[in-house]
Amino acid sequence: PMLPDIADNASETALMDSLGMIKDKKGEYETFDRFLTRTEGLVSIIANIMASIPTDHTLLGGHTGALDWLGRFLDLLPPAPQQPLPLLTAPVLVAFLTGAGHML
Repeated sequence: PMLPDIADNASETALMDSLGMIKDKKGEYETFDRFLTRTEGLVSIIANIMASIPTDHTLLGGHTGALDWLGRFLDLLPPAPQQPLPLLTAPVLVAFLTGAGHML
């Protein structure tokens, strides 16, 4: 996992590019809801693959990889209460825990 390094004076276009938002054929960015749904889906499927059985598989790091990913994700977050959490934090965490939480 990674959070984009965005300058305080970054434009909206730079922010959307850094997040990985997709442009359509007309050059318009997808809506934030669509981006969030897409991101949650990707995180969920990766978490499900990591947490699948048999427990000793190594796809995407397996169960150990899932725990490592969760640790790295939590370490990326800014310390509380100095900075607000990025908008993606809760949806990504819920998607991951929904897919892999049963093995924790």
